[in-house]
Amino acid sequence: VYDWLDALKDPNGLKTFVNTTLGETWEEAVGEKLDHQVLMDKVVRYTAAVPARVVYLTAGIDSQRNRFEMYVWGWAPGEEAFLVDKIIIMGRPDEEETLLRVDAAINKKYRHADGTEMTISRVCWDIGGIDGEIVYQRSKKHGVFRVLPVKGA
Repeated sequence: VYDWLDALKDPNGLKTFVNTTLGETWEEAVGEKLDHQVLMDKVVRYTAAVPARVVYLTAGIDSQRNRFEMYVWGWAPGEEAFLVDKIIIMGRPDEEETLLRVDAAINKKYRHADGTEMTISRVCWDIGGIDGEIVYQRSKKHGVFRVLPVKGA
C-alpha cells in the first residue's frame, strides 16, 4: 500500500509501479484509441497507372508457409520509389496451382501513365520459410537474371 501511495506522487513512479510491482503493461492515456476496423473500413483499393516518373519495376516476394506476399516497386530517377502493387497469394508453396498464381503475378503487366505497358524487370524471391528448392526451380523457369532467389525479401 505504501508503494502505491508513493507511486501516486509521480507519474513516472506510477508507471514503474504498474509495470514492475503489479506486473501489468502501462498504457499511456493519449486521447481515445482508434478502432482498427474503422480505419480498415476507410481503405480504398484502386489500380492506377504507374506514375509518369517511374522507369523501372522491381518486386520482392516474401515466402510463408501458407502464402506468398509480393510487393511491386516503381523506380524513378534519384532512387525515388513508388509502391505500385501488393499481391497476396494464399496457398501452400508446394502446390502447383499456388505457384502458377505466383507466375501470373510475376508476369503481370502494368499500365504506365503514358499508356505503355510495363513488366517487372527484376524479382527477389525469398527462399526462407519454405523449401528453397521450390524457389530455385521457379527462378530457373523465369530466368535467374530476372527472378533471383534471396534470403529474406
